[in-house]
Amino acid sequence: MSPEKRTKITINGIVGILVFVMIAILFVMITGGILRLLYSWLPLVLFAGALIVNYETVLKYIRFLINRFRTNAMNGVVAIILTVLFYPFVAAFLFGKAFLDRKIKRLDQARRQEQAFVEYEDVTDQEESLDLKPLKEADEHTSYDEFLDDHAR
Repeated sequence: MSPEKRTKITINGIVGILVFVMIAILFVMITGGILRLLYSWLPLVLFAGALIVNYETVLKYIRFLINRFRTNAMNGVVAIILTVLFYPFVAAFLFGKAFLDRKIKRLDQARRQEQAFVEYEDVTDQEESLDLKPLKEADEHTSYDEFLDDHAR
């Protein structure tokens, strides 16, 4: 191998490693910034937003924790501890769930209003009759019965 190719390969390798390290540092900084934001004032805003948007969602979550504690105390304690430790994520989850619950409730109300009054046409006065062929009387014994008899044996 010529010295020029060997130098070119090592320079490209070093540049690749430096780019990778820079991207990794950038990713860690962005993730740290998001987590710092999540653990500072944002959970309070999200929790208040969840209460404003749909307070029933927060109450359902609290009832869920209480019922979890009543049915299985250890499981309930673990759920409550995890809720306290990861409160920013719980606040974000409750805000998103409250928003979606409100949206679903509004869509359901709109659907009910559309279905409340359906236009119809009164057909009781019309004297139209259908001309149908008379029904044939079924034979006592059909080929289908024979098929079943053959397989029943």
